[in-house]
Amino acid sequence: MLALAAAPARPDAATQEKLERRCHFAAGRAAARCLTDYVDRVRRCRDDGDAACEERLRAPDGELTQILGGVEAPVRRACTDESAARISIGLGVDRHVGYLVAGCEKWGEQFFEVAYGLGAPNPLSPEALGCRHHVAVRLSRVRDTVIAVSGACNAARFAGRDCRRARRDRKIAGALAAARRGIVKRCGGTFRITHPTR
Repeated sequence: MLALAAAPARPDAATQEKLERRCHFAAGRAAARCLTDYVDRVRRCRDDGDAACEERLRAPDGELTQILGGVEAPVRRACTDESAARISIGLGVDRHVGYLVAGCEKWGEQFFEVAYGLGAPNPLSPEALGCRHHVAVRLSRVRDTVIAVSGACNAARFAGRDCRRARRDRKIAGALAAARRGIVKRCGGTFRITHPTR
């Protein structure tokens, strides 16, 4: 009798888990796409040393605003407050979308600080522009690796499986080492990060 009484609840639990995984996947994919697009659009301007191009991107109705705004729709299609509860710590879809958008912008801007530095002379020499482009390309590859392997790890953990952290960490370390070698080989001492004074 107990087994028969408990049986109907099992499909509901399975359905809820499926909805949670769907929401988790959609949110991660939307955030990753936002970061990739945000960085790539600005990179085009900076690689050309085109300040006016970047100014247009950053206008209130510019393309960066549209990219950030593009996070909301796919998350809302896949998530409800219930299915998003685990990844939003119960704060709901609205707050979770806000965190994803803020994270996209934050990590995009930090990417530019590392790849292009701060306080660099403007305009840059052709050699420096070429180096900065190479650095950005290399770091974009690191970003893509981190997103892929960390996303797979997070998805596994979300589903209650082992994420094989050691393997994840080896892949990230390998991507960083490859980027470092490539940057040193291409740029030598040309590339320099200038940090802001605080």
